[in-house]
Amino acid sequence: MSQESQASTETLSTHQVLIEQRKRDLEVAIQNLTDLKQLVSEKRNEYEKKAAELRQIETEVNEQNRTRSQNQMKTNELQLKLEQLRMKEQYIVDQIHERYMLVLSDVASQYTSFDGDLSELEKEGKIKNIEDNKGNVTRFL
Repeated sequence: MSQESQASTETLSTHQVLIEQRKRDLEVAIQNLTDLKQLVSEKRNEYEKKAAELRQIETEVNEQNRTRSQNQMKTNELQLKLEQLRMKEQYIVDQIHERYMLVLSDVASQYTSFDGDLSELEKEGKIKNIEDNKGNVTRFL
């Protein structure tokens, strides 16, 4: 019986050593799992910060694109108005040429550098308001 008890004791010792070894392995695994959870938590926080920064940048870019689009629209409208005014100006110049047989750019210099007495011309009824006419002439040059 002592042989059986010795074999039992040896088996029990072997099993205790295995249990202790498994216990240490389990503790190491638990510690590794805790470390990995901490690492995942840190990485998740970093990801959320980067995602928030990205959303902020996207918001700013969208705002800049909206502003750029509005400015482009205003620029296009102003270019259209400018082109319409140029066409209107050319139409008026052509009408003056057809009606009076005058090239406006040739005779405009005569009226912009007029040094005579404007009040006499107004009294004679040749012009109604020389300053208005002078401004109109110079605008077409």
